[in-house]
Amino acid sequence: MTPVLVAGTWNRLRFGLVVKDRPLKVRNAPVRAKQGGSLGLYFLASAAFAGWFLQFFTGLFETWPALGVAVAGLVGFLGVAVVAQAAREPAARWRALGLVFGGLVAIGAFWAVSAKWSYSGTLQGHPRYTAPHFRAIVPAGTRTVRLQTADGVGIDGLYHAGNQPGAIIVYPGWVSGKDGFAVSSMARWLAPQYQVLVLDPRGVGGSGGFQRGAGDGRLDIRAAAAFLRDRGASAIGVLAEGDTALAAALAAADPDAPPAGRIDALALASPTSAWGEAPGTKLNGYDDPRSSFGHTYWRVAAGIRLARGQGPALAEILPRVSPRPLLVLAHGGENGKAAQQLYMAAAEPRGLRILPGSGWPVDWAGYPAYYSAVRDWFRKVLAAPVTAMETPAITGTAAETLAPTPTPEEQQIKQILAEPQPIVPALPAPPGSEAQTPLAPALPPPPPAQNLPPDLPPPPAGR
Repeated sequence: MTPVLVAGTWNRLRFGLVVKDRPLKVRNAPVRAKQGGSLGLYFLASAAFAGWFLQFFTGLFETWPALGVAVAGLVGFLGVAVVAQAAREPAARWRALGLVFGGLVAIGAFWAVSAKWSYSGTLQGHPRYTAPHFRAIVPAGTRTVRLQTADGVGIDGLYHAGNQPGAIIVYPGWVSGKDGFAVSSMARWLAPQYQVLVLDPRGVGGSGGFQRGAGDGRLDIRAAAAFLRDRGASAIGVLAEGDTALAAALAAADPDAPPAGRIDALALASPTSAWGEAPGTKLNGYDDPRSSFGHTYWRVAAGIRLARGQGPALAEILPRVSPRPLLVLAHGGENGKAAQQLYMAAAEPRGLRILPGSGWPVDWAGYPAYYSAVRDWFRKVLAAPVTAMETPAITGTAAETLAPTPTPEEQQIKQILAEPQPIVPALPAPPGSEAQTPLAPALPPPPPAQNLPPDLPPPPAGR
C-alpha cells in the first residue's frame, strides 16, 4: 500500500505541481487547491500507515519513544494542512473532510472489532488460557448478595455462608469478577475454614459505579467487611489481586474506617505499583486504562466502566497498613522485583512469597502453592494477634515467609528422624587386610582400674 501512495505522490509532484518554483501547467486556484488537498491526503495516509505499522509490528516506539511522538506530530500537522488547503475550495473541502471522516470511521470500526475479537478468547475461557474469566459452577450453599457502599454504589458479591469466626474477602483484579473461574475456585478452597465473600469490583459485572485510579474500591471492601461482621465474623482478611491492591491497602490503612469495616489482615497477589498497570507486561496507549482512549477500549473489549482519577502510589500506603499483617505474593519475573520493593517499603508484620510463573496468579506454574500460601497465611494471622514475622531472605526465586503446613506423614517421618538411633559397633577388619572405616563411632574404652600395684609410683600431677 505504501509504495502505491509514494508513487502517486511522486507523479503529482512531477506532473501536477511545481518544479524549481515554476508551474508546469497554468491552472486556476480551485484546481491547484484540489491537487494540494489530494497531495496532503497522500502524505497523511502514508504517515498514518507507517505509524500504524511501526506501532503494531515493531518495537521501535518502545525503544525510542521520541520517534512515536514525531510520527504523531507529523500526522497531526498533515491533517491540519489538508483541512486548511481544502478550505480554499468548497468542493475540495467537502471531499477532503468526507475522506478524513470516512477514514476515521473505518479505523474506529476496525479497532473496535479487533479489540473485541482479541479479548473474547479469555472472556469465554479459551482452551489455550487458564480461563480466569470462565464462569465457574457455583456450589450449593452460596448465594448472590447486593451491598451498598458509603458513596451509594451497589456492589454484587457471591457469599459462601458459614458460621466460622474468620472471614475472607476476595477482591479480584483487572477484569475478573465473582464469576471468574480463578477466584471462584480460590473461594471454594477457602470456604471450609472461613466465611468467604467474592466481590464484583465497581465498574465490573453486575456492580455499579466506575473504576477509578483514586482507589474508590476501598469503599467496596469496607461494605463487604460490615456485611461479614453482621454475620458473626470476628476476624476478616482481604485477598486482592493486581491493581486492586491499592484499594485493599487503602481500606486496611484507613484510620477513619468504622469498626464494622475494619480489616484485620491483608494478602496482595501480584500487586502493581500503581492502579492501571498490568503485571509483567507493557500497556500501549490505546489500552492504558488511565487514558481516555483506554476507557473506550476496555468498555468495548471487556465491558469495564472506567473513569478518571489519580491515586497515591502503593508504596506510600503500605507502611500505614501496620500493625495489620501483610503478605505480598508474586512471580519471579519483573513483577517479582517490584513485589520485593513493595515488601521492603512495608512495615512489620509482613511476609513475602515468590512463586514460579508469570503474569496473573492464574497463570503461575505454582498455582496450587498459591492456594496453600494464602490459606496458611490467613490461618496464622487471623487466629491470634501478630506483632512481627520472621523476615525472609528475598534473594533468588524461592523466598518464603511461611513454611507449608506439614502433613501427618511428614510429622511422623520428622519424629522418627528425631529419635536417638542405636550405636552400631565397628565391624572387625578381615585378616590380612587394612582396617575398614567403622559404620559408627567405636564404643568408648572401659575406665582404667583404680587399684594400682603397690610397687608402681602414683602418676605425676597434671597428667
